[in-house]
Order: sequence, then C-alpha cells, then structure tokens
Amino acid sequence: MDAPVRASSKRKGFDRVVNHFGYVEIRKPGHYGKGLAGGKVWFLEHRYLMEIYLGRPLCEDENVHHVNGDKTDNRLENLELWTKRQQPSGQRVTDLLDWAYALRERYKNDRNKVLGTQIAMALEDNGQ
Repeated sequence: MDAPVRASSKRKGFDRVVNHFGYVEIRKPGHYGKGLAGGKVWFLEHRYLMEIYLGRPLCEDENVHHVNGDKTDNRLENLELWTKRQQPSGQRVTDLLDWAYALRERYKNDRNKVLGTQIAMALEDNGQ
C-alpha cells in the first residue's frame, strides 16, 4: 500500500490520507459501506478492509479494533471485529440463551473468518 499523507482540510489529488484522529482514510467511490459522514466516497481503511473480508457492510454496533494499537497498521492480521452489544441485564437463563443464540445466528456466516485459526469452536450445537 502507498504510504498515506496527512490529511489537511482538502484531500484533493489523494486517494489515501491520515485523518486528524490518526486513522487512514481511503477514497473508494461506489463501495457499499456507510462511508464517512454518510457519504459514499471516503472510508476508514480498517473498516473498509473488514467489510471486504467479510463480504458485507459492517453493522451499526460493530467496530474494527487494531490489535497492536497502531491506527495506520491495517494489515488484516492486525484487525479484529468487535461488537458493542452486551449481554442483557438480569440472570434469567431463557433470556441469556435467547441472547446467545441470536448472537451466534448473527455471526454464523462470519465465524470462520472472524475466528480464523486462532480459536476452535468449543461447543457445537447438535447439527447446527
């Protein structure tokens, strides 16, 4: 990847810049993700790469974490998919099971990509 330049108030002539928060932004017209400020041209590179890897737009409550803390290190092996969802409050087992099954269903198509070779699924539902 080309080294990004520091973003100023103008990005004209550049396809890759570092914004004032230290994240790399890239110009990708026509990408299906949300884009910055609701637009469809500039994207945070780490989110864009995760969307391409998963083959879908990220959900509103998902974010991409840089494992080593370097916001410009957007190698896939340095990115983790995180969610802001938390388990429901309370201890009723049926609620917790509903939450767990819904979470598993949400990520069933992404499981192998998200887990990679780091973790093996410890528990398998019978035939699911």
